[in-house]
Amino acid sequence: MLLNKNPIIYSDLVRVFPIPFVFIAPRKKAITYFAIYSGALAEYYRHMPPASYTEFASAAGVTPMDIKMFVKGRLMLYKTVTPFRIVLGFPVYTKSKQSHINNQKLVVGAAEQVFSKFATPSRLLNEIYEMAKKAGIAAALQYTYTIVHASDRLSKIIRTTRNPRDIERIAMHITQRYNQLISSPRPPSIISSPQQLSTPATSPQSAQQRMHDQPQKTTKPAIPLPVDEIAQTATKVVSSLFSGFGKLAKGITKKFEEQEETPTKSKRYCPSCGVIVPENAKFCPNCGAKLI
Repeated sequence: MLLNKNPIIYSDLVRVFPIPFVFIAPRKKAITYFAIYSGALAEYYRHMPPASYTEFASAAGVTPMDIKMFVKGRLMLYKTVTPFRIVLGFPVYTKSKQSHINNQKLVVGAAEQVFSKFATPSRLLNEIYEMAKKAGIAAALQYTYTIVHASDRLSKIIRTTRNPRDIERIAMHITQRYNQLISSPRPPSIISSPQQLSTPATSPQSAQQRMHDQPQKTTKPAIPLPVDEIAQTATKVVSSLFSGFGKLAKGITKKFEEQEETPTKSKRYCPSCGVIVPENAKFCPNCGAKLI
């Protein structure tokens, strides 16, 4: 699998999953791709995943504020982790009151350990990335679906019953789903080596004989490409996605300005009956009165 390489070659990841996919994919797929890219960039910069907004922005060709607003508004990661923080008793910031609300802890034991993995956006992204490394990208996508669904269920329970048993069932479901995805067979490798594609199945003796006959070739290890060079291929696409709203607003404003500049012709009415009459008419078609 591509993510099993140590270190992960960022250029290979971009070649298989171009970085604009993160911004145009549906929400749950976008969360998975964002987590994988954040983990790969963190390993590229040699620190613990996920990558910072600045590092991701340099790879995508946008500003760090664009990435932050994308995570907050499009992926809604802060909204996703809020139910987990509430049941764990962590303070939650409310925009309406401009303050932090302290919550009562609703879980203990194993459920607390499960929910603590998703208490912050960075922990959530790290969990998805680790699942992708252990079981593949498809399993990471299924795990993302499970996390988002669990967050929605917790949000409903918090608003209604706050029953601890229902909350523990959600924790058990997440654990069960995690074990199923980890134990499931891995998909075939996305990037196959040239030897796997060209070498036919032969006996061990013929393979050894061929190795002695052919000269040994030394292959250089793959060197990760600089992020700045990789970003050039995706800068135009990603930048257009973020600047599209600004261009749309400018186009609408310009259209309204043109409409205001164009003088509108006043309508002509009959002084007797008040019906709208043609501009060049001398008599009213309704009552026959002479028009001035």
